[in-house]
Amino acid sequence: MKKVVFIFSLIVLVSCNQNVSSDDLYKDFESNRWLPNQDIEFDLKVNDNEELWLHFSHIYNYDYNLLPIELELTNENSEKTLILEELEIKDKDGNEKGDCLGDICDVYQKVNMQKLNSGNYHLVIRNKSDLPYLPNVIAVGYQLRKTTK
Repeated sequence: MKKVVFIFSLIVLVSCNQNVSSDDLYKDFESNRWLPNQDIEFDLKVNDNEELWLHFSHIYNYDYNLLPIELELTNENSEKTLILEELEIKDKDGNEKGDCLGDICDVYQKVNMQKLNSGNYHLVIRNKSDLPYLPNVIAVGYQLRKTTK
């Protein structure tokens, strides 16, 4: 019976991520606190027809509905693009927008930007909150998803 549950869980996990071509997470937050001066950095390779998504993992019943996030994307020619995002943690009624399992919630939000050209990029994700830190943060990262056009 345990094998059946494991195989079923694996099938569900794989089928849910068919459009994700690559992803990465930073999980090393001391005391689950994301400090404003703690930049999260990734190197990524973008292929044609891919979109950039933010991934924010937090403890259930987060204290804030919106989080100001800045993304700095540098291409192979050292051209930088700054993108300011309002990461939506809860809807207008205060309900979690993420996928929650137990006490852990994962929020995925498409980055508001024009088409991302293929190539290599350096991505920096910054906490732009006025708070001394964002509490209850488990992980921050990105996903590259194939567009469904």
